[in-house]
Amino acid sequence: MWIMDIFVNIIDPNKFRATNNTWNLLGLNSPQNVGMVSDLINQKQFSSKEEWEDYYYEHGRSREYLAQVGQKLYDGVKASLDISLEECVECVRFRVICETWNGIILREANTIKTLNLIYDDKFEFRKTGDSDFDYAVDYEMYYKNRLLCGIQIKPTSYLTSDAEYIRRAKRCNEEKNNRYEEKFGVPVITITSEANGNITSNTEIVKLHKINFEVFS
Repeated sequence: MWIMDIFVNIIDPNKFRATNNTWNLLGLNSPQNVGMVSDLINQKQFSSKEEWEDYYYEHGRSREYLAQVGQKLYDGVKASLDISLEECVECVRFRVICETWNGIILREANTIKTLNLIYDDKFEFRKTGDSDFDYAVDYEMYYKNRLLCGIQIKPTSYLTSDAEYIRRAKRCNEEKNNRYEEKFGVPVITITSEANGNITSNTEIVKLHKINFEVFS
């Protein structure tokens, strides 16, 4: 799955970004609203993004249910943003279905391939499931069943953007990462990368190199 089609956001980028704060404040991304999306997308191999979307509607939440979430988003932003209900429903669809595909399937899978190339397949990278929501950890890195660290994979904009919603997301993720580190006694390393798996966070890679050195020294 090295190269695959990705979903394209048809909503005006400024409008889409403007809904992000309300999306988070209302907890619309919670499993109660959108289901266990990370678990669903890892239940099988999908041949296309369309197959994934159909699978989500069948096993996650229906189109009608996501439309209700879109109504909640619309109610939360309509007083301050020139946006239609239909656009809010599409914002929900894109965040839940499309960004999950673009992020998890493309960026994450390709980034893990890159890490395996860097470390000659010496480590095992396991998808975390519920830990993604609870601890903001996407993968755990193991060596011979010994947990070495948690890994959070983010787009390059997570590292470079100074937008308030990104800063807020970082603070939230840091709190979750701290809970993970306290519970499991290992660090969480945030890797930023492009959709093709090219890693852009040199500082964090140094931390992985240090773990590699400690394991094999």
